[in-house]
Amino acid sequence: MAQTILIAGAGYVGSRAAELLIAAGHKVYVLRRKPKVPAGAEWIGADLLAPETLKNLPDCQHIVYCAAADQSGEEAYERIYVNGLRNLLEAYRKQGLTPHAIFTSSTSVYSEASGDWVDEAHGILVDKGPSRFMVAAERYLQNGPWQSTILRFGGIYGPQRTYFLQRVWHRQEKMWLGAPLYSNRIHREDCARLIRFAIEDARALSQVWNAVDHEPAERNEVIRWMAEKLKVETQDLATTNDFSEIAHRGNKRISNQKLLAAGFTFLYPTYKEGYAELFAEVRGA
Repeated sequence: MAQTILIAGAGYVGSRAAELLIAAGHKVYVLRRKPKVPAGAEWIGADLLAPETLKNLPDCQHIVYCAAADQSGEEAYERIYVNGLRNLLEAYRKQGLTPHAIFTSSTSVYSEASGDWVDEAHGILVDKGPSRFMVAAERYLQNGPWQSTILRFGGIYGPQRTYFLQRVWHRQEKMWLGAPLYSNRIHREDCARLIRFAIEDARALSQVWNAVDHEPAERNEVIRWMAEKLKVETQDLATTNDFSEIAHRGNKRISNQKLLAAGFTFLYPTYKEGYAELFAEVRGA
């Protein structure tokens, strides 16, 4: 059944989600300051950080909040993830509306840093650093009058987002000599498909899902695989035991079993399927 959706923050993921939703027959509004929206979407010119601009918002069944901080510091995180979200939902509440709110959070909310497994029920959430404001946003949603779905995305990659792959290709990435470091990923297409799933499937209501693929990957293993496919000799790559010299954030293995049990299927179940389509893009760069 066709539904009406407002997407706040139609960037790398949100714009693709809008395209999938429009193709599925839904009515999509995109709220952003600049009138650059996917074909078929209707632009709402407003600023999430300026409550006075959030007026006469369209009646909709769902809000997808996937706005992103423009900087990495705590102040920027608080502005967009706490203040921006509150401003938008309070504007809707003042109009007498409480749509289902889908919030794109991050696996950085988990404090685990020793490579252990984490799931939605047992992960300890951070209480310091920028990601604590994502935790605050999640709690604001869970304690409010809105039905909500929280999607904790791992590292997002896909077309035009191949930084790590390019570093291996140019022999800039270093092999890590310390204990194994694990990372968790999800392809942009699966991010967008999951947002559509959360809109169309009633099982999404009041859920928190880890949005990661099937295979938490050990860092050196990923590099070896990429190097082999790119015809880069691993002995050409430098080694280091200095954590500041490697591109890596966090060290945890995140379970997606709860999401799979809800019926979601991945187009790219591991990084190997996802990156396989990106080699040509990197070689041609």
